[in-house]
Amino acid sequence: MVCGKWRNGNEDLSDSYALRREVFVEEQGISEKLEFTGDDGAYMHLVVYEGDMPVATGRMRWIDHKTVAMGRICVKKNKRGQKLGDFLVRIMMEKAFQEGALTAVLDAQEQAVGFYERLGFIKGDRVEEPTGIPHFQMRADLIHRKWLNRFPSVPRQMQGKSV
Repeated sequence: MVCGKWRNGNEDLSDSYALRREVFVEEQGISEKLEFTGDDGAYMHLVVYEGDMPVATGRMRWIDHKTVAMGRICVKKNKRGQKLGDFLVRIMMEKAFQEGALTAVLDAQEQAVGFYERLGFIKGDRVEEPTGIPHFQMRADLIHRKWLNRFPSVPRQMQGKSV
């Protein structure tokens, strides 16, 4: 079974950290110093589990009274293509909306821009990143809840389940 679990920044983030280390540090070659900057306490973190194995993670924080910033979104390599990233971001968008956000923003790696566009994000300007990986600003209007209407399939493991 697949489920999502939220953690505050002051709670145990070891599953989130392990996924981020695996994807960003080991797989993409980003230094630990750039990946783990000490600001995780300011974020809410979501980890998606398949059984008791963490398979995807992301974090979110308020940047003003109507806007959330999302980031550090990743899926375990051998679990990609199973709509788990889609599931993760949809949960994040819904939580942001339920808590009063009207807009979500993020900086997407160039190779992930299409993924976020399918969820209703609009590509903006290129962002200079210290990682050297090209990124683009992206913004989603949460008012119309477009992520509920686009590509409405969910991971096979989630059909009939609630989070």
